Amino acid sequence: MCGSQLSSVGGTSGAGEAISSTLPDVVSVLTVTDDQEILDLNLDLNINHTWTGDLTITLESPAGTVVTVFGDGCSSDDIMTMLDDESANSLADCNPNGDGNAYPLADYMPTDPLSAFDGEMSMGDWTLTVNDAFGGDDGNLNSWGVTAAIEPIAAPPYEVDLNADGTVTILMSDLILSVDEACSYTVTSGGDGAGACDFDNPNDFTFENGYNCSSATDFRTANDLDVVGGDFTLNQITASIFANGGIASVDVIYHDNNGGLPGTEIASELGLTPSSQVVIGNNFGIDVN
Repeated sequence: MCGSQLSSVGGTSGAGEAISSTLPDVVSVLTVTDDQEILDLNLDLNINHTWTGDLTITLESPAGTVVTVFGDGCSSDDIMTMLDDESANSLADCNPNGDGNAYPLADYMPTDPLSAFDGEMSMGDWTLTVNDAFGGDDGNLNSWGVTAAIEPIAAPPYEVDLNADGTVTILMSDLILSVDEACSYTVTSGGDGAGACDFDNPNDFTFENGYNCSSATDFRTANDLDVVGGDFTLNQITASIFANGGIASVDVIYHDNNGGLPGTEIASELGLTPSSQVVIGNNFGIDVN
């Protein structure tokens, strides 16, 4: 089984710090734990400020490289975009209308190239510094984050040993390469979300797949099902049974598989009363219930 690939690393800081010329520069630190060589780096900014032209923003890598990423603002509000060397949009194209959206596009080129970080390692403390040089307008650093493109890391092949019948059970959580989540998480497989599994195994005239035999007082039928994980809940059995006068009770007996025949008995539920039944036909003078 082929593994998945990890092609980027990074993180996001929920800073929530006030920006004002009457306060010291905002200095926010984001710690990246993945140690990978950077091929390309992008910076996401979410800043509220009523005059973006007042701001100068720098980013410092764990290696000490400092890049002025923003210094081309205007009179409009807010910086909520991504800075990307490969963008076709310039920060000089700031929306000057003062309508609260200085940079409405998804990405812009930074003031100085982020390529200065290429070839450095991602792990360590990344430091964002925001300077407000003029009074009269304030703001807030809401959040920021870096995303570094790296050489794809392929997970090693996931090796499995097949059972004697050629099947294998795999935990969904074993197929996940990594999880970036501070809180708990749950792994589920696909399906309708109902948590139920219907197993339909129609008669193919072998004993375990619906073959039946009967006498004047006893009717027996068998069917097999695959149980994954060792436990299951049987909610309903639907069967067509020959009997005049209806079915009074049903015994359900569970066996281990023994080469296609019932093996060791492992459980039983005796004397069950059908929840509903109706005659759907008649064959050889006997009702089909």
